Amino acid sequence: MKKITLILSIIFIGWNPLYSQEFMDFLPKEGISQVISQAVNSGFTSPVIYFVATTSYKNDQMPGNLNPHIDLETGGAPVWLYQIRENTDTTKKLYYGVIKIKLLGVGVIQSIEISENDLGMDMPAIGTPLPGKNWMDSDSMVISLKNNIDFQNFKSSHTNTIIQVTIVGMNTFNPIFELGKPYWFGIITGDNAEQSLNCITDCWSGETTCLEINAVVEDNNGNYVKLYPNPASNYLNMEIPETWDGINLTVKIFDIAGNEVMNAGVQRNMNYLNLPLDYLPNGNYLISISDGKNTVQDMFVVNH
Repeated sequence: MKKITLILSIIFIGWNPLYSQEFMDFLPKEGISQVISQAVNSGFTSPVIYFVATTSYKNDQMPGNLNPHIDLETGGAPVWLYQIRENTDTTKKLYYGVIKIKLLGVGVIQSIEISENDLGMDMPAIGTPLPGKNWMDSDSMVISLKNNIDFQNFKSSHTNTIIQVTIVGMNTFNPIFELGKPYWFGIITGDNAEQSLNCITDCWSGETTCLEINAVVEDNNGNYVKLYPNPASNYLNMEIPETWDGINLTVKIFDIAGNEVMNAGVQRNMNYLNLPLDYLPNGNYLISISDGKNTVQDMFVVNH
């Protein structure tokens, strides 16, 4: 979340002369032709989109007249970030920030190229491009989201419910959902919410799953694993069933962007593990624990 916010701040620093303009909400599909054309002008022969993202966070580097948000009715946002890669050489990447401003009463799309060196951070580890334009846009995403009962319950329990950050890309890392398909991933929060709601929308079917962050989860063989506390501060405790083979456990942790931040083989002491989290920044993570036969995945929050 903080990564996307910082990147969008860099975008607006590059757009200093436009600070006085009126920003307009738009859907990410409106910026596709602009960034593809700009990538071609930058020397790409067959540019493809790998992910698109935006956020509701604001900091001091953003212009005062900008209200970053994701509209829960339309799916529009005033700024989107696109990653473009060369289809024939995926090591070549470009990043574009795109806004829509009102000029003489007409909405105009503007884009700015951001070098990867200026970003100064790792981007989502998405290894497959979005399939042309055959992925559901954010307007359809919010419709699917609003039809989800878990989201409805969350929204009715909290005022000022917002999508903190959303990103669309191919699922190449999260084993809870079908690999090789495009998904919208969103983090939902609201006033007085102790923890966020993580919602994932299948771009093709519109099916939305909202994951509550629970302390007890079920593995693939019906055994229960306890993960606590959640949110966690410096440690995550895990109680592993006795039916598991505790000699060689594998623990993997992924951040929200899909980057693998931990991959370790561990031996349990009895049925209990204590996993240090000091090195992880605050945020939402996916953990996967396996003994080769039994596997469990869950979301957890780090809040130091």
